Amino acid sequence: MYTRFLKAIITTFLLAVFPGKVLYAQSFNVDSALSTMSVDEKIGQLFMVAAYSNKDEGHQAELEKLIRDYHIGGVIVMQGGPERQKKLLKRLQGAASLPLLVGQDAEWGQAMRLDSTYKFPTSLTVGAAGGSTEAYALGHAMAEECSAVGVHISFSPVLDVNTNSNNPIIGARSFGSDPDLVNELGVAVVNGIQDKGVLACGKHFPGHGDTHQDSHKTLPKVDRTPSELMEVEWVPFKGAIDAGVGAIMIAHLNIPALEPSGKPTSLSRKVIQEILRDQWGYKGLVITDALNMKGAAAFAPPGELELAAFAAGNDILLFPMNVPKATKAFRNALAKDKISIKSLDERVRRILVAKSNCRAHADWLEAQKSDDPALQTSEHGSFEREDNNQIVSFNLIRNAATLLEHGIAPLPIKNLEQDFLHIAMGDFESGATVKEYLDRYVAMSHHHGVDLDEREIALKDAFVVSFHQNTKNPWRRYKLEAHEKELLERLAATGKPVYILHFSNPYGILSYPRLGQNVRILILYENDEYAQLLAPQFLFGARETKGSLPVDLNQWGKIGDGEKTEELFRLKYGIPFEVSLDQKHLNRIDSTV
Repeated sequence: MYTRFLKAIITTFLLAVFPGKVLYAQSFNVDSALSTMSVDEKIGQLFMVAAYSNKDEGHQAELEKLIRDYHIGGVIVMQGGPERQKKLLKRLQGAASLPLLVGQDAEWGQAMRLDSTYKFPTSLTVGAAGGSTEAYALGHAMAEECSAVGVHISFSPVLDVNTNSNNPIIGARSFGSDPDLVNELGVAVVNGIQDKGVLACGKHFPGHGDTHQDSHKTLPKVDRTPSELMEVEWVPFKGAIDAGVGAIMIAHLNIPALEPSGKPTSLSRKVIQEILRDQWGYKGLVITDALNMKGAAAFAPPGELELAAFAAGNDILLFPMNVPKATKAFRNALAKDKISIKSLDERVRRILVAKSNCRAHADWLEAQKSDDPALQTSEHGSFEREDNNQIVSFNLIRNAATLLEHGIAPLPIKNLEQDFLHIAMGDFESGATVKEYLDRYVAMSHHHGVDLDEREIALKDAFVVSFHQNTKNPWRRYKLEAHEKELLERLAATGKPVYILHFSNPYGILSYPRLGQNVRILILYENDEYAQLLAPQFLFGARETKGSLPVDLNQWGKIGDGEKTEELFRLKYGIPFEVSLDQKHLNRIDSTV
């Protein structure tokens, strides 16, 4: 075929003209490639299959065979490690007759899928910080990581407006429950990602924010009218499309106002072709959410499901249930004129153009020289935390800290002569850093858990309570246990100041009991080292709070709430880059002392 001939010609040319060196071609001739592709090669371009770099040789060999036999167009990289992923992708690109488009869920960076990588703050933290400049920097930094591990399209940002506090799958993955805020920050992240040469993919259209069900497990119902969708859910998607977002991912949802038949929106021609394409004029890629999710998989058997997704207007079929069956279904549908070669060509053209607009072609060309030792990657299983990542994350977490307007206990704390007790709850073993920095302002007693007797409570003047949650899965909200609620009520009943540091998803505050005016709540959103380093500084006035609630918390606060505190000129703790110092230089100084 033409594509194999093209591969041979380009590779030979590179070796002849640039011996020992890879030339990164930025594009290839889409029209020439499309005109010489077989029907099977075109069908194969529609499929994006899962690739795991933490699985054995059997998985990798099976993938390689699938790519060769069915001309697979792309892979979505899942769990593994950065160096293992780079090796796997080089192998798979080498097996492909056309460049593979590599996608990845990277909403908070590579850590969403890969081990030994850096976790960026969640979108809800970005929403609390509220700055489009910082959001752009986040998108740019995450795209830089994508490029480093062979990813061409990041399935982010999440553009869902999370208006349902009981949403089991979106939660902190959203920028908030204000459509204008989600629009502003979503567009900034899209621009940050794409300015670095990586395609962004806004998800989950038509909007997964107002549901209490998870489309991985069922088909969630969204009872919104078209006008409500236009005023809320669709604001960020329209903004991203106007900004030139490279792709839109379609959710598996039941929205009767859009699709009365009850079929998933991912299989609805009205949602994809009539609204997204015809009414909105969207020209970029349209990608299904994973077709193996129950929200779609229950609708049709393998083969028929992929064909139905294509007929609805999708370009890329993510996680196809069965590639051989789907390929056969497409061949039969073409033979019986159920789908046209013209519609297939249109989808394949969009896919090839997308590949031409990112590093897919360059990575494919590089893989053809995979036997060159100079191009082999080392297996060290780690991914360096770059300086820029630290700056981006620190700024976002610092600016996000939100002091709820509930309560009148004085903040910042000026009187350091009080006898404080710090009580760590939840995943309290992860709270070592906050304990260390609390003690840097005032020596205090520390306690883990809720087994606290009344005498110890009576002896103290004030209490600092820290709630810690492992934020590996940020869509999950922390819910206080009954015994934790009881302790909070006991502390509040003393009438003494109680300062709560909430290192978790803010929706967890909805599980708090009613508390008196002597209680103050500071939301840090994350449970990482930076959040714990900064929290005591907000408490004791070394820094001022700037964050605003990105979501509604009922009686605890509304969108935009957040008390701004004064700064008391006390000693600050931060990172070297905050004051324009380079950590590497400081490390060299340390090594000589």
